[in-house]
Amino acid sequence: MRTLSIKKALLHRESIRKGLIPVSLVVCMCWGAGCQSRTSSVSTGPFPGTNEVSGWATVGETRTFTADNLYEYIDGAADKFTQAGFEQAQTTDYRFQNTVDATADVYAMKTPEAARRVFDEESSPGSQALKLGDRAQLSKGTLLFTRGRFYVKVVAFGNSPGIAGGLETLGRAIEAKLPGS
Repeated sequence: MRTLSIKKALLHRESIRKGLIPVSLVVCMCWGAGCQSRTSSVSTGPFPGTNEVSGWATVGETRTFTADNLYEYIDGAADKFTQAGFEQAQTTDYRFQNTVDATADVYAMKTPEAARRVFDEESSPGSQALKLGDRAQLSKGTLLFTRGRFYVKVVAFGNSPGIAGGLETLGRAIEAKLPGS
């Protein structure tokens, strides 16, 4: 019976790649079939909603990527993540004070060491260190941090008064929603 459930899950996964079944339906079917995901803790969505964080509003739906399709989101950088020990990514878009667009990404890695490896590769010299998560830095419009096996990246596409503080506040709210917080 377990083999049949796995075969169903693989068949549904192939259907998703071809765009035949909505992801939410497959997740429900897989969950009901007894499948277990090593990254189900991220699927709860670690993103604060509109007005949960002062000045920040969500824009659109949260998107999820696996090792099979991460290249669709970060083409050219996907190999860096998969080679480090990537499992799943979730991303959502935000707007700060109705003026600056931003994107928040949460990458679930296999280990805390994998999260640190990507953090180190993406860090910028001269960035401001922050007390957030296990390690964090803020540089011109970008906040990076790790907490456990999670690597978080929040990027603002523009500048406005208070954006640095806004990124930090949003980062703290995301950290609070990470599994194990």
